[in-house]
Amino acid sequence: MPYLSCHLLEKRGADADDTRTRSVKAVKECDFYIGVFGREYSLITHEECKTALDNNKRCLIYVLDANDEEIDPHVHDFIKNELEHRISYYKFSSCKQLEEQIRKDLEAQMIQILRIGLEEIAKTKEEVKNKEQEFKDSIYLSSSPSDKNTVLSLIEMAKSDFHNENYLDALINTSTYIELLLRRNLTESRHKDYSKAPFHLLLRESLEQNLLSTNMLTKLKVFWNIRNKALHYGTTPSKNDVKALIELANIMERTFLHRLESSPILTERDRYIIATRFLKRLCELDYHAISLNQSREFTIDEIWDYYLGGYNKEIVAPFVIFYFENELGYVRQLPSKKVSITSEGKKHCTEEFVLPAGL
Repeated sequence: MPYLSCHLLEKRGADADDTRTRSVKAVKECDFYIGVFGREYSLITHEECKTALDNNKRCLIYVLDANDEEIDPHVHDFIKNELEHRISYYKFSSCKQLEEQIRKDLEAQMIQILRIGLEEIAKTKEEVKNKEQEFKDSIYLSSSPSDKNTVLSLIEMAKSDFHNENYLDALINTSTYIELLLRRNLTESRHKDYSKAPFHLLLRESLEQNLLSTNMLTKLKVFWNIRNKALHYGTTPSKNDVKALIELANIMERTFLHRLESSPILTERDRYIIATRFLKRLCELDYHAISLNQSREFTIDEIWDYYLGGYNKEIVAPFVIFYFENELGYVRQLPSKKVSITSEGKKHCTEEFVLPAGL
C-alpha cells in the first residue's frame, strides 16, 4: 500500500538481542500493529500484542472464526482475558477475507490520520494567527516610543518560550518584536505612519534609511520565510532557527532602542575611528601575547584603549564585534565574552574600516 512499508523481522539482519526482545522492540517502534490470531498459540505473539496495547499503538486485531475445539485454549483465554475488554477485533474465516479486510482497515486508518493531521495543522495555524493578531491590536498600531517596557516584554517572552522549548511561540514573539522595532524607527525617522505598511516595504525603507545593513536585511528575509511557513502551514521552527532569530533581535534591540531614547548617532568619522582602531588594537595585543607566550584572548576593557575612550563601550562594542565577526570573519567572541583575532583577520591589521551606518 502507498506510504506504508512492512519489514519482516527475519529479514532485518543479525542482531545481538534474542527473538523475543527484538519482537517487542519492533512493536514499540512501529506505527501500526496488526495482530492475527488463528488456531495455534505463540507466547511471543501474545507479548507483542500486549506491548502494542500498553504503548497505545494503532492496533488492528483479527481472530479466526472457528469452533473452540479447533483453537488452542491459550489463544481462547488470551482473546477473552486480554483483548475483549481492551479493543474490538474482526473475525475472519479465510485468508482472502483477511487480506481484503486488512487492506480496507489500513486505508481507513490512513484517511483518519490524514484528517487528524489536517485538523491539527488548521488548529495550530489559527492559534498562531490569533496570537499574532493580539499583538497587532495591542501594540502595532501605536507609534509612541515611550512604552519601552511593552516592547521589551516581547523579547523577554520569546526567550522564556525558547527556554521552555515552545519554539513556535518564541518565533512569533521575536518576529513581532522585530517588526515593531522597524515600524517605530521608520515612524521616528521619516515622520510617517508605518503602522499598516507590509513587511517588505519596512525592509526596503529601513535599508534606504540606513536602519539595517544589507547583511541584516538578508537574514531577516530568511527568517521571515520561516515565520510565514509557521503561519500558513502550522510548521514548528527548529531550535537553531529560533535561537539565531533571537540573537538577531538582540542586536537590533541594542541599536534601535537606543535610537528611541534619542542616543546620538555616530558620524561617518566616528565609525571610521572606532572600526579601524578596534582591529588595530586587537592586532597589537595579539602580537604582544604571542611574543610573551600568553593567552591570545582579550577582554573588551583591554581592547578599548584611550583612543576609543570617548565612545560608550557598553553601547558601541557589541556592534563593532558583530561587524568584524559576522560580516567579515576577522574576530571571534568566545562564550567568556573575550575576543580573539582570526587568522583571516591578521591579514588585515593595517587596513582601514568604516562601520556600516545601519549595523
